[in-house]
Amino acid sequence: MLSGYPPFYDNEPIGIYKKIVTGIIEFPTFFTPKDKHLIIKLLNPSINYRLGVQTVKFSSYISNFFLQNGAKIQKHKWFRGVDWNALYRRQIPAPWVPLLKNQGDSQWFEKYPDSAEPPKKLPREYLHLFHDF
Repeated sequence: MLSGYPPFYDNEPIGIYKKIVTGIIEFPTFFTPKDKHLIIKLLNPSINYRLGVQTVKFSSYISNFFLQNGAKIQKHKWFRGVDWNALYRRQIPAPWVPLLKNQGDSQWFEKYPDSAEPPKKLPREYLHLFHDF
């Protein structure tokens, strides 16, 4: 969200996969050291060291991982100065509110070409799930 594209961005899916596997993260030049540090900590490939994750052992053989309600994330220096209680109560105004012409105004969304592929047929056993669409 800081840059407008995901951290492992590439024009081709195989390029995305390669970047994820090799851990290559390309940061824009306008990223601050705090920006980079936060993203690197959130994308740490080792779940034991990933920001906001706590290891809880149920036995010597099984481990399970849980988020700590964001406690460590909220304490990261990137979020310094955020009033979390006001945010939770929705008392912080949005930094930018788009002007809309009507309820269906989509001018602020990027334009994407329609897919050239025909829609795929659902197997008969799943059709009942979409009877009212």
